[in-house]
Amino acid sequence: MGREWSGTWWRTLSPSRSAEAVKGRQAGRVALVAWPAEAGLRDALAARGQPRLLVLAEGVPPPPSPDCLEDWVHVPAPEQEMRARIEALASRAECHLPAVPALDGEGFLRFGSRAVHLPPVEARLAEVLVERFGRVVGASTLVRAAWPEGTSSRGTLDVRISRLRRRLGPLGLMLRTVRQRGWMLDVVDPDGDGNGDRAGKADRPPPSRGRLRSETQHP
Repeated sequence: MGREWSGTWWRTLSPSRSAEAVKGRQAGRVALVAWPAEAGLRDALAARGQPRLLVLAEGVPPPPSPDCLEDWVHVPAPEQEMRARIEALASRAECHLPAVPALDGEGFLRFGSRAVHLPPVEARLAEVLVERFGRVVGASTLVRAAWPEGTSSRGTLDVRISRLRRRLGPLGLMLRTVRQRGWMLDVVDPDGDGNGDRAGKADRPPPSRGRLRSETQHP
């Protein structure tokens, strides 16, 4: 009889169902992938750098590993061995975490081991801020990126910036307001309060009335 790993408990399964039952399972950031049934999923996980443990039925040979973020185990397997392999993969993944945030084409902003999905406008704002991570980005640049049609008000930009700030918090990121210049995407200061919105209110550039003329008149 096989047993299914769910991260915290085990369930007895027949040998024929052991590999199938772990499809899509994850323990932390380590994905459990049935091999060879989920070869496509394994390739997708490898492409985005996610650690994965291949679960093989007895007698199935393991494939060559493309990187150090992959391991394999035959089922049934002792719980201690499963835990050890998963923890080892998680530790290796920590060494491969990016030092800067990254935004993918689906709107997921990732930093370290965390990710958050952004709506289209916030994603376009984040794209510019990520490209200039640690540097100041002006209001006109952000408006051109978020509203390519060239029409927006300062109030709308401030609302979107505030929403983006709230979404960045769980990632350990913040938007710093640089007086009279714009905003800068940065890592939360562990010695500070980590509240970019509150910290930025006093320094926020004074709002302009109506549309941002400079964003629509200059390329």
